Amino acid sequence: MSWEIERMRKPRVAVCIMAGEEMIFRDMHKAAMALQREPGWVFFYQSSIPVVDMARNVVVSQALHSGADYVFLWDIDVTVPPDIVPRLMSHGLPVVSALYDRSHPGIFPEVFRVDNKGIPKPLSREEVNALRGQLIECDAVGLGCCLIHRSVLEKLADRSTKFNLVSPENPGEKLEVINFMEFIMVEGATVSEDVNLCSRIRNELGFKIFCDLGIECGHLTTAEIKGGKMDFPALEYGRER
Repeated sequence: MSWEIERMRKPRVAVCIMAGEEMIFRDMHKAAMALQREPGWVFFYQSSIPVVDMARNVVVSQALHSGADYVFLWDIDVTVPPDIVPRLMSHGLPVVSALYDRSHPGIFPEVFRVDNKGIPKPLSREEVNALRGQLIECDAVGLGCCLIHRSVLEKLADRSTKFNLVSPENPGEKLEVINFMEFIMVEGATVSEDVNLCSRIRNELGFKIFCDLGIECGHLTTAEIKGGKMDFPALEYGRER
């Protein structure tokens, strides 16, 4: 399907949310999508599988089987603007992410370039600031707020192993799970499922990976990580004025 034809109709989007057990967040996520949501959008949540790469494979497989045109991967602890999906979709790219920082110790932007040994290295905050507002090509991104066109996943599915699992949405049915991504080791270093998926997309399929540095999202821990800094917005919002 050409991108020009696709822009003439309203694409169906599968919103895939990696969530904790607090299912009250379902309504919060749907509310956050309210201003951009179109008929036919579907939501998938994954909270029951503790292994992250397997959990992502399950939710992305559900999204692909739903027939959606785009899959929006969204981690529950990443704070996104309400128009995140149309903004990413407006680029007309197969794979594009917004910008956010890692929330673990050793904070860095979840945007990577591969070095000459094949090891993904994150861009520094200084590099990101110098490119502020630009759409850049990179080698990998985190999957906390990433939009992927179904054509990418269809091609990758043909190259991936599969197995059946009881469907999280319909316990009486079997779900075909596609192994899109996994944790791997390269030169003694751990490569996350995010980076592994991006590597497969680039190296096996030849698609490019992009990050819109003009859309910066927060990352919640006990605080919010944004712009390379830690803040406590909950305290600010609750403070008497």
